[in-house]
Amino acid sequence: MFWLLALTFCVSAVVLTALGVRARAGTLARSHLYGVRTRGTMVDEETYARSNQAVWWGYVVQGGIFAVEAVMTVFFALSGGPDVIFIVVIVMGMFIVLVVAATQVLVANRVARSTEAGEKSR
Repeated sequence: MFWLLALTFCVSAVVLTALGVRARAGTLARSHLYGVRTRGTMVDEETYARSNQAVWWGYVVQGGIFAVEAVMTVFFALSGGPDVIFIVVIVMGMFIVLVVAATQVLVANRVARSTEAGEKSR
């Protein structure tokens, strides 16, 4: 079970980091599967790209947290450490990921609103 969990964390780390790199480069195409998808950010391609480019760092942070959790999962699987500590580490990591995701949504919506306001003033 620990190995499947570690593999899941590894895949999540790679996918989120790659998503962050694409968002930073501005090559993240609008999609209903990934990125910050709200009414404000899904208006058009440019707004979606700008909004996600503004929050690229969040994807990388989340990927890093999942990488750390993968290492910790392997460590606990090999050491046979106390399950309580393992559960606390996983829950803390997930909490941080959720806080980062919420921050990404707030920032992306703010960028979307400023992009929309800039277009209206033209």
